[in-house]
Amino acid sequence: MKKAKNFFSSVLFRLRNMPGFLRKFKLWIILGLVLLILLALGPWVGLLGQVLSGIGRVLEPVVNNPVGRFILVNAILILVVVLVYRRFKDRGRRLLGALALDRFLGGMLHLSSARYGRAAKQFERVVRMGRWLNLAEAVDAYPEILADARIKLALCYRELGEVEKAMKSLELLHARELSPAMKKDLAEAKAVVYSLSGELMDETIDREVDRALDLDPSNRRLLRLRRDRAARTGDLAAAVESQKRLVKAAAPAERGDERTFLAALHARHALRLVRNGKVDEARAEIARSRASDPSLVLPNLLAGDIAAERDGARAAVKEWARTPSVAALERVGRLLDEGKLEGEGDLEFLVAAFPRSGILLVLANHYLASGRVHKAKNCVLKYEQLGLGNVHSSRLMSEILRAEGDESGADRLAWRALKGFLGVEGRESV
Repeated sequence: MKKAKNFFSSVLFRLRNMPGFLRKFKLWIILGLVLLILLALGPWVGLLGQVLSGIGRVLEPVVNNPVGRFILVNAILILVVVLVYRRFKDRGRRLLGALALDRFLGGMLHLSSARYGRAAKQFERVVRMGRWLNLAEAVDAYPEILADARIKLALCYRELGEVEKAMKSLELLHARELSPAMKKDLAEAKAVVYSLSGELMDETIDREVDRALDLDPSNRRLLRLRRDRAARTGDLAAAVESQKRLVKAAAPAERGDERTFLAALHARHALRLVRNGKVDEARAEIARSRASDPSLVLPNLLAGDIAAERDGARAAVKEWARTPSVAALERVGRLLDEGKLEGEGDLEFLVAAFPRSGILLVLANHYLASGRVHKAKNCVLKYEQLGLGNVHSSRLMSEILRAEGDESGADRLAWRALKGFLGVEGRESV
């Protein structure tokens, strides 16, 4: 059979590529070849006729019987269907696989654009096709398309607020049948979706999160989920550990933000320890917070509060002055009101601790409230000499002049402060 096939292929090739002068006789050449083939097959044609005649005699009773005709026609139809299926099944399966892949990619496109409703419809179509078609064979370029479509569908349901549908989509998947990469995606999706369920116990959710992290220890979404759940339940130590892992897993451009968040968690933990009377442990947490982000205000405020109780006013001011803020100046003002910064050199110490800040106005307010108008005036004048004059210094100087009996000067400065507050500085009227 193979030799005959090669012979005919060779003949057809030569007919297609015959010399130019023979092409005008091409039809006659083909007819001649057909005649030669029929003459060569003459004995076989007779034999074939006898075989067909015998088959006709066998089938004649069947054809003459209605039941026989019905059976024969259906048998022929079934045979034709089977032959067509065997001939075209691979091609049809590839066409359906291409359609499923097209719908999956369409869903991914909508998902990347946050069009979750449209994405869900595309993934639902892929899942429905997977009920009657083996997509692993139909889409040989991506055998796990059905599992991925279910995971993406669950994430779309989660964004649409349909948590029960999301859970159902994930529960139909079996991790043991998936590749390691798809197992990670499935575990992550389960942890994220389960965390939104109001029916599952916290232990079940935490177990899913831990299981997902065991498969993918540096997954930032899972680490944030674990951190937030720990912080929400008050387990700040666990939240800190998760955030430390986040800092290590973060990209260099994002590591600074993660370290700031870590510093904030340490500071929050320190605040709780202070409230519980564990001052030494709180100081250790404050040190860790400063090591993560020295610019954070809260740990320095806490350190100053502790120092004010244990080490004195000046030690507290040094801590607060690390990150000058309104809260720090308010604390300094409270110490002034309590008379804890009235010693020799305290004024110079405060000014040196808070360079180019509002500490002079804090001192001026304190001196004015205690009746030391001259000292208050000197503080405001020095503040303005530093080029820091503003609405607040004008208002304060107005109060000082009024206390000295200079009503016209006080009114003039009060008017200037009002115009500065309203943003009409330099205009004659409001």
